[in-house]
Amino acid sequence: MAQDNGAPALSVNAMATINLTDINESPAMGDQVFSINENVPTGTFAGSMNATDPDRKNGQTLTYSITAGNTGGAFAISPSTGVITVNNPAAVNFLKSIRSSS
Repeated sequence: MAQDNGAPALSVNAMATINLTDINESPAMGDQVFSINENVPTGTFAGSMNATDPDRKNGQTLTYSITAGNTGGAFAISPSTGVITVNNPAAVNFLKSIRSSS
């Protein structure tokens, strides 16, 4: 409402519409399970994490990283693609892993 200070005071009402622009939303990524054989060389493809981000259309990019559970540096992940590869073949050797923990 807008009102003047005349005598008598006059006023007017108007509706305002505010449109929100959706920005900086969280990326989405579900749990994913991959299987590989033991005794594979460094660089062997283990899987690829797939995330989506509604903000990519605004020029934002996704960066991938391994944050836990990577005992012995067994795996590496490409920060730009999410591709997971074997980084330490000794850490994915099942028999060696059992012997060293027994």
